[in-house]
Amino acid sequence: MARERLRPHLIPTAYEDESGGASEEDDRYSEIDTGEESDHFSDSEISISGTNADFDGRTVKVLVLEFAFNDLDLEAERRDVIQTFHRLGYVTELFKIRTLESPTVRSYMMGKLRSFLIPTVSRDQLKEIVREFLSPENPQRDLTKLPRTLLRSNFDRGHVKRHLDIYLKRAVERRLKTKLQKFLNPSSPDNGLFIVYYHGHGGMEEIHRSAVPLQTFLIFSHNQVSEERDNAIWEGILEDLDTREVQRVMSDSFHDKLRNLKDWRRMRPIQVGWKQVCGPILEAQKDVLVILDCCNAGMAATTMRRELDLNRRSQYRKELIGACSWRLATRNLMSKAMTSSLENTRSEGRRSISTLTLVSEMDQWLAIRMAEGNGQDPHQPLHSVIQTPRHDNNRSNMIILPIS
Repeated sequence: MARERLRPHLIPTAYEDESGGASEEDDRYSEIDTGEESDHFSDSEISISGTNADFDGRTVKVLVLEFAFNDLDLEAERRDVIQTFHRLGYVTELFKIRTLESPTVRSYMMGKLRSFLIPTVSRDQLKEIVREFLSPENPQRDLTKLPRTLLRSNFDRGHVKRHLDIYLKRAVERRLKTKLQKFLNPSSPDNGLFIVYYHGHGGMEEIHRSAVPLQTFLIFSHNQVSEERDNAIWEGILEDLDTREVQRVMSDSFHDKLRNLKDWRRMRPIQVGWKQVCGPILEAQKDVLVILDCCNAGMAATTMRRELDLNRRSQYRKELIGACSWRLATRNLMSKAMTSSLENTRSEGRRSISTLTLVSEMDQWLAIRMAEGNGQDPHQPLHSVIQTPRHDNNRSNMIILPIS
């Protein structure tokens, strides 16, 4: 049976910064050339959860999340994921998590800083101190330009630095949370499916709510450069130089290595606690699928269940697909397994695929890669149901992904 083509809307993919407004990408983060028309489908015939019997008037929207600065070379993977979602007829949007570029972050930091200083401090002095604190050339966030005479009597530089670090993290979390709220806007049709896809680093941190410490999920931009990593980067650069091949030394990859070495040394990792930003997902009056291609992804499911309000009635479903469980590292194959499985479903002429079937087919794809060897040892992807509708007594239904 021939597939029905969904109606295209030729609207470019939106690229936004943390402030929530569309922005021009700089030279380093230019718009993606997907290799085909960036078709968007805003009123496609789409199915969501439970059953694929009714495709009438339903949409799928995808929010792709990544850190603007990272050490994972995500461009090719992102392009593959966005191309696949476009071909499926999904409305796709990219949001890059930033900090230092945002004027609102600087203004927020100035307001917090004022509470630690004597009342006579001028706005220009505040600007200078914050400028130093946020400077990429000051990775340790030292406050050498903060005279002790400006501090209130009960504060010192170390105290101010610790609090500004916390406020900076909260500013980033708040902007990501605001973006999620905007993406899951209650004014949108409630019969659509919303997908939040993140690829990058994932980790765990300890929180103290009781006598027993709890682990919670976080995402972060990049690893702090260690001596071992620094040496590995230099070995790659020296290897290129030893070849004495002009084309290789002049290549983009060689210049990327030099640029990354400089950036990784000076840029401090950005962390975002999942506990602080998952609220809009759990509260959304929508079916939401979270896809996490990162280490420790399974901890995100545990974190979300812990934050779930069990007294809140909902008729919507929340599910999560992750690259691996907690305390496990990914092998950079999860997104490829997902896109390959979705493309295979599309090529076979199937109209839809459930999340459970998708993960099963991803599992088979990864098993083949493992059998092939080549140093690949991928972990099995996981599927977790975070929330089910109250009327779904047997809890047997799953989110259904439509295939155009």
